[in-house]
Amino acid sequence: MRSGPTLSDAECEALYRVACGLYQQAKASGSFTTDVCEGRISTRGKTVMLASISGVEFEAEMDLERGSTKARFIVSARDLAIGPAERMSWRYTIGHWPSEEESEDEILN
Repeated sequence: MRSGPTLSDAECEALYRVACGLYQQAKASGSFTTDVCEGRISTRGKTVMLASISGVEFEAEMDLERGSTKARFIVSARDLAIGPAERMSWRYTIGHWPSEEESEDEILN
């Protein structure tokens, strides 16, 4: 994993809002749409969420490998505590995307 693209305020706010809602309501997944992108978030355990974001303008800012059209982020409960105003530096994944079998600790480390 490495640092990736910085999300705009609108993208960060949308991702944060959906992630917090999922966390508070103990739901498995949710989605959001902004003017420039759309995304889907899935929960993994109690403290980790996986987010996929795509959009034409958003893609232009990223170095996506092998023609991928989605940026993928790992979001922890710690990230949610920070809030969108801090412009969270979501952990951007390249190459490796966690499998269903990986534990929360394996994903975060």
